[in-house]
Amino acid sequence: MKAVISAIELSVWFLSIVIGTGSIQLTTFQSFNSSDTEVKTAWASLMIGDIEIISFYNSTHSIELKQSWSRGALSDVEWKLYNMFVLRYFYYIDIHATRMSKDIGIKYSGTLQCLAGCVANNKDPENYFYKLAVNGEDLVYLDVKNSEWVTGHSVYAQAVATILQRDKVATRSVSHSLRSHCYKMSQILLEVGKEALSKKSKPEVYYFIRSWKSELRCIATGFYPKPINITLWKDEETIMDNVMFTETLPNGDGTYQKTAILTAGWEQQSTVYCQVEHSSLEEPLVKNINIKHNGLAWLVVGIILGAVICAALLVWLVKNKKHRAYTSRARETVDRILWRSTEGDVSPQR
Repeated sequence: MKAVISAIELSVWFLSIVIGTGSIQLTTFQSFNSSDTEVKTAWASLMIGDIEIISFYNSTHSIELKQSWSRGALSDVEWKLYNMFVLRYFYYIDIHATRMSKDIGIKYSGTLQCLAGCVANNKDPENYFYKLAVNGEDLVYLDVKNSEWVTGHSVYAQAVATILQRDKVATRSVSHSLRSHCYKMSQILLEVGKEALSKKSKPEVYYFIRSWKSELRCIATGFYPKPINITLWKDEETIMDNVMFTETLPNGDGTYQKTAILTAGWEQQSTVYCQVEHSSLEEPLVKNINIKHNGLAWLVVGIILGAVICAALLVWLVKNKKHRAYTSRARETVDRILWRSTEGDVSPQR
């Protein structure tokens, strides 16, 4: 019975935990949407590292397990209670959001986002947090150590903070849930997911130059986990400026790719160094990009391409000349027949 009660307590806030442990995080994104007609939808996704383990969809009103180990050690009864209390959690979030929107005058159509959590293996209250945002703007967050609501950048932030500060029950409930259950839940999920989290793939590094765009690209691909650092160097001591980075994108096979783009300042260099740092590597991986050699390669490619174009043009001219000669002779023959027919030398057979 104690295990069931523990599961019930954990379930209320299970979808709002963000736990960091080094480069690994247990992250939940919660989104509550409402249209002008007050049609409301809720969505949540719980991820450990870059692996989605649980999702909640308003359309099905149930939790979906994304990994075979997502359920942990919960029994069938505990899992049913867990589903029930997650639904209850979303229900009360909706009530509070509706009430505040009416009290403050917020137009309810839009998106309310919620994020809460703690740092794994650390019970210091300063490492607990609970954040709310509306339509992408920071609304309020809870200073758990001092039990105070701090305003964000939204125009509604001060009014929301005032209401929540008066609601001592809600403030104590959030703080208690974070302090009492976040650490325990982090240990459970890190344990059941340790095999998946131990997976690591080393990055492969490539580069290419787009001379017509004055652009140099260094690409790291095939790596896991997601965090990676790419830097471009003029020499062993000087990092290059004017570097842009793409988002870290999935490859479709569970690994990721990221590109560093240098748009200026590299043409005068003889060599550029692309350095990649990743948790799968014992030491940084460095790729030497020989600019002069690469320019010579482009010159060779240009010469070969020019020769191919010239050869193709010559072939076309020869074929076209033969075609014109044949057409000319055929036209002369037709003209001669028509002329003779017109003069009466040759009469068509009837």
